[in-house]
Amino acid sequence: MDFRDKALLLEQLESGDDSWRTEQDQLPDLVAEPDLLRRFGADAERAGLVGEKRNACVVFLSAISATLAKPLNVSVVGASAAGKNHLTGAVAAFIPEGRKKILTGMTPKVLMHAEEDEFQHKAIFIAEYEGV
Repeated sequence: MDFRDKALLLEQLESGDDSWRTEQDQLPDLVAEPDLLRRFGADAERAGLVGEKRNACVVFLSAISATLAKPLNVSVVGASAAGKNHLTGAVAAFIPEGRKKILTGMTPKVLMHAEEDEFQHKAIFIAEYEGV
């Protein structure tokens, strides 16, 4: 079971879905993982992200910091067709659905019309900077 599968199990646990219990014995090894970033990088590579382990770890750390009082933010910058969206999409796949928000074609009005806590403690993935 890789990192992404365990993130899905965590999401099921939080939602009250008991189907995760069939794999309950596999969840604690991620919690006890001595080098979580190395494990994430290996799982990201197994999921098809090649040559971007360091960048993926930076984006992942930023994404999971959403639960902190002062979350981090990161902008992925590169040439056209360099794989920026592929990188962020690959990392987003490891974040449970209830803990992320993926936006494309965003305008500033989206924030004005959002629910008060819609973005609170969630990793926000914005596909294009021009959309901000």
